[in-house]
Amino acid sequence: MSLAISGLTATIEKIDGNGIAVRDISASLIAPFERSDAALTIASLQLNSLPEFRNISLRCAKLQLNNQLVFCADARGKISLPDGKPLVIQGKFDLDFITGAVLIDIGSFTQAGSGKGAVSFRYKDQNWSLTAKATEFNAAVVVPLIKQFTEADLSQINIAKGEFWLNLNAQGDSAGPANGAVKLRWQGLAGSNAHSTIAAEALAGNLEASASRRAGKLIVKSTLILSNGYAGLDPVYADFGAQPLSLVVEAQGEKQRWVIDQLALWQGTADKTLLAADGNLQLDLEQENPLQKATLNWRSDSLNGLFPVYAQPLLLGTSFADATLKGKVAGLLEVNAGALSEADVSFDGVSLNNGNDLYTLNGLSGELRWAANNSAPQQSIFGWDSG
Repeated sequence: MSLAISGLTATIEKIDGNGIAVRDISASLIAPFERSDAALTIASLQLNSLPEFRNISLRCAKLQLNNQLVFCADARGKISLPDGKPLVIQGKFDLDFITGAVLIDIGSFTQAGSGKGAVSFRYKDQNWSLTAKATEFNAAVVVPLIKQFTEADLSQINIAKGEFWLNLNAQGDSAGPANGAVKLRWQGLAGSNAHSTIAAEALAGNLEASASRRAGKLIVKSTLILSNGYAGLDPVYADFGAQPLSLVVEAQGEKQRWVIDQLALWQGTADKTLLAADGNLQLDLEQENPLQKATLNWRSDSLNGLFPVYAQPLLLGTSFADATLKGKVAGLLEVNAGALSEADVSFDGVSLNNGNDLYTLNGLSGELRWAANNSAPQQSIFGWDSG
């Protein structure tokens, strides 16, 4: 008598592990078993680290197996989100048991009326990369993921809409990541916090950052560009479409102590600088005054553009609410041992009118100098046309 087995089917009611709960697993395997096709269904999977993602279900109608590889060319799933609308995912995954290489490629994820996009994750030889695109952005998907990396309260953040493109790359070993890079681009971002004290509308920009570890210190380089839309902290809001902004930071440090070797800020147009600043800083977050040392050069070639954006909103309700300010300014600030040690400000053709001619000053030029060290007297020189 011979016995031929054409297939096997196994059903597992539940699996409870450390941080994971799985319910109703069904697997069907078709002979020959050394290289076979199978079907896998998981009715419910719950990760304790992501409680907002409830009732994750997965199905692979054709799971390819051999002694080295698990591959599914068409995986489908659903994730129940807090807003009650399921997130539908479709893609493929590839696991190599010999090399440890992993590929998870979610070709599409959609949520009715709320969001859609794609995600790809690859891991091989201790290097991994993540690329993602999200349109009709849904904060219900992303905010729970961000919460895994921060203790900040994000429950009051409302991201109404936006489109995002993300690239992450990292290299490391068993001790953890050694270096990595991130590129993030977004457009049409609109949102606010619960009280609308922080808000953005039609915001566009991009962020590029890299990190590496050298001699026990983390070295970080980043560039932020805001190129369109409005954003700000109530009552100050800037139009980055009219006046784009760029910020470059290079820093190194560990835990509570950081040295910012380069800080470069610029905002303005091709022919006029609204605000520019560059310098270096030393921070000690364990001190009452974290800013321990700094040298900062700054300037504005357009006070008539800078003043209404960053200063005038703070003067509402005062006699300077309708004031106008024109001219150019530049300055130097130095901090030592946590205290201001030197300040220089130069004025070039500065004119002020509070709006009703009660306070006026025309054509102020000169230099204001101050130093905490009285043994080195500073001379300030001013001149103005009228006022």
